[in-house]
Amino acid sequence: MGSNNGHKRLNVPYDAGYALCAHPDVHATVLAYTASYLSGQVLVRVGDGEVTDRVEQRVQQDGTYWLGAATWRGERLLRISISNWSTGEADVDATVDAIARARAAVLAEALTP
Repeated sequence: MGSNNGHKRLNVPYDAGYALCAHPDVHATVLAYTASYLSGQVLVRVGDGEVTDRVEQRVQQDGTYWLGAATWRGERLLRISISNWSTGEADVDATVDAIARARAAVLAEALTP
């Protein structure tokens, strides 16, 4: 079996990958497994596309947490990955606070003439 990340190899949007396998029935069975630790990504709407991109930049500059933006179903959203076993409630709280601070600053800038 082989797999590849289409985003990195083919320069296509995120969430575009492919797998080649000799036993598709086994592959389908494996992909049907569920586990709470596999749900490690969250998409968050913080405003329109411009606001989202500016919030993304501010959070990255802040350094509390690294996140990226993604376009999903035509909407620009923040893509937050929480996939480390050591991530705790305090880490999540710090990330939420960093996003809230960044969003407030971006919206305040928009109101300043």
